[in-house]
Amino acid sequence: MTGVFFDSFDDLLADALAFGITPDEKKKPKVSGKKSGDLALDNFRAVMAFVEANGREPDSDMPDERRLANILKGERKRPDLRERLLPHDRLGLLKKGDVPSALNVTISPSFSEKTDIFDSLDAMLED
Repeated sequence: MTGVFFDSFDDLLADALAFGITPDEKKKPKVSGKKSGDLALDNFRAVMAFVEANGREPDSDMPDERRLANILKGERKRPDLRERLLPHDRLGLLKKGDVPSALNVTISPSFSEKTDIFDSLDAMLED
């Protein structure tokens, strides 16, 4: 096996320059899709892309979708972020899942006043 030997570093550098390799040249990272420089907007666009591709919102129970589901949940909960992203929401994702600030839950009086205690399952099923 024969190799290429150079007398000096300058010879090696000159040979590299002949092939278009420069010491200052760095590979630029490939950027996929549009990046806005705004992380929240980029994340929201990723959620919209998922919904467009799958026809549904990301599911937090699915490990590979959990990140996107949490992003969408957070964007819906934060009014400041929601307001900023609303002009970009072409799918209406931020309008869904409105959560009222306070839940008004009442227990029906008939249920809360019921004091029957059953001695057995059969007694409960007879009633």
